[in-house]
Amino acid sequence: MAMPDLSAALDKASYAPGETATLTVSYRSDGANTNTITVHGTDNAGREAIITVQLTVVDAIKLAVVDDSGRVWALQSDDGSTAVYTATI
Repeated sequence: MAMPDLSAALDKASYAPGETATLTVSYRSDGANTNTITVHGTDNAGREAIITVQLTVVDAIKLAVVDDSGRVWALQSDDGSTAVYTATI
């Protein structure tokens, strides 16, 4: 499996003390497990029908945001591909 793809951007280049910084993280996982499901059906005359479907399970990604000043980055939203965090500077 491949490593997750991550990108992150702040809403501004610099902040004054007390301002709120917004960090947007975009992510996706290249890791996926694909399974084939096969269904067999047989009638009383012995005729058989077979169908197959694919089931893909994408690996979940856990995000953690920390910085070297000890700020707490609070998760504001996460839709499964974009997460938004805020912290007071």
